Amino acid sequence: MPTVNRPRDGSNLGEVIQTYMRAHDVTTHGEMAAILGVDRTLVSKYVSGSRRCQDVTQLRRFAVAMDVPPSTFGLVDEPDEADADDGARSDENERWKATRQTLNRNRHALSKVAADQDARNDPGRVGV
Repeated sequence: MPTVNRPRDGSNLGEVIQTYMRAHDVTTHGEMAAILGVDRTLVSKYVSGSRRCQDVTQLRRFAVAMDVPPSTFGLVDEPDEADADDGARSDENERWKATRQTLNRNRHALSKVAADQDARNDPGRVGV
């Protein structure tokens, strides 16, 4: 696969997807979506540049699906399981990742609840 620039924020995802599609004769965004495990419209947005992925876990999944190193997206390689001391740190990291993903998935609803609560606490406030 040709070399692709490696920004730190995964902003080259569209370019990597296009390169992968050409190299593997994937002709539609629907086919690519099936490979990545996402919706076709999301692939189209990544390719067009109208959407970026900054979720490290998702970028790692994409790297695995396209068989490219995580460094393609500016990520460091994860240490081998054998390198983990007693696994406690790894378990703690996995719990934090799951929590972070849940918060990210629900961020719009959480923001609305916070704004509504703020408006109730300060009824004179405008533009919440």
